[in-house]
Amino acid sequence: MDPSSQSSFGEAESVVSEGGDPFAGLGVVSRDQLWLDRAVGPWTAGRALPRPLRWLETWSGGPIEVSRPEVSWRASGLQRAGLTAQFTAPRLGTRLALGVEIPLAHAIVDRLLGYHRPHADSRLQLTPVEWGVWSFLILRVIDSLESSTRSARGRLAGDPGPLSVGDLTLDRVGPDPFDPAGLGSIVTVRWSIRVESTTAAMRLWLSEAVARLWIDGDTRPPTFVTEQARVEHSKGDADHVPKRELSSLWRAEAGLIEMPQGLRRLRVGGVLPLTDKRLIGTPNSPSGSVELLLDLPGDQGRFRMPTRPVADSAGRLLRLGDRPIHEPRPRSPRAITPSAGKPMSQPKATAPPLDVPVTLVVELGRVNFTIEQLADLKAGDVVELNRHSRSPVELTSNGRLVARGELILIDADLGVRLTNVFL
Repeated sequence: MDPSSQSSFGEAESVVSEGGDPFAGLGVVSRDQLWLDRAVGPWTAGRALPRPLRWLETWSGGPIEVSRPEVSWRASGLQRAGLTAQFTAPRLGTRLALGVEIPLAHAIVDRLLGYHRPHADSRLQLTPVEWGVWSFLILRVIDSLESSTRSARGRLAGDPGPLSVGDLTLDRVGPDPFDPAGLGSIVTVRWSIRVESTTAAMRLWLSEAVARLWIDGDTRPPTFVTEQARVEHSKGDADHVPKRELSSLWRAEAGLIEMPQGLRRLRVGGVLPLTDKRLIGTPNSPSGSVELLLDLPGDQGRFRMPTRPVADSAGRLLRLGDRPIHEPRPRSPRAITPSAGKPMSQPKATAPPLDVPVTLVVELGRVNFTIEQLADLKAGDVVELNRHSRSPVELTSNGRLVARGELILIDADLGVRLTNVFL
């Protein structure tokens, strides 16, 4: 045995014999962090892009090297200068974001456009033209990943999947940092990417709840717990209760917008006044009545909780006025059968779908409650929605997302200026 190695072994043996911990200098990795690392690791096997994204190398005319992802069980790099693509996932009631450091964002655009940027300009902020190029690329990436997932009929090694990417909506691309307010604990997944001589990082920020869905492989939306599941859970028979049924997703309805001429009038930049006056005040400090609603499956009705916005919270914080109230679902009216002695009138011509009068619901955001949280709720508690103060409100019809917009003042009343229309 080499004397030096024998000396080292002797020193280590003495440390252990004296009660020291030989692993004291090693970092501690949680089980969840290890499982998430294993889940995202196959994405970039061999330092290559995932299969559905190889078109990016073809378009840019050269290889793109990607390191194995690093998982951090905290929000890291939020304030790094760069380009941030922010998404919403309405099905899960959450938000997430992708951050690209400035040198990498420049390098991708330069390669696509065949531009040779002076080295001194490689750390300047991106221009609106580059934001537009990245918006197109990100939408193309979402489409590629969704097509790959559908063709694979499930989540396979190398295919992404804490979410169904088709459920993601791109809110905006620009220099604004991601604000994780209302999302709870944040998990960061970081890749080091090399494009020719440029090496920089790309980060994915998502809530811990979505990360756990990724780990468990259960991407279905949470639903309200059934009475049978509640009884089994109370008896300790938790193995028979699906984890996704132990939480419920509530939406915050703040008003209605009547559209007597149908949806054809919807235009980006258009202004729509609130038809009912339940929400008053200013966009930064709305007041009035907001209802948290949960629709139950089938004909079980729904639950309703009356709330009022907390002052100066931009509608992100709601104060409960009462515990959940159950309401039966209204029955659909029966068609009247004409009598045999009277001739049936001719049916009226059907109006085009976009010209049919509709009523849009204004949603401030959503919040997810576990069974324990619901049981502990009481009047006066403050609930935080899964949105930040600058998040758009959503306009829905029969649960379908129709448009997004920002709250504005129209004279002394609140209204919505449309920023996105989905028809």
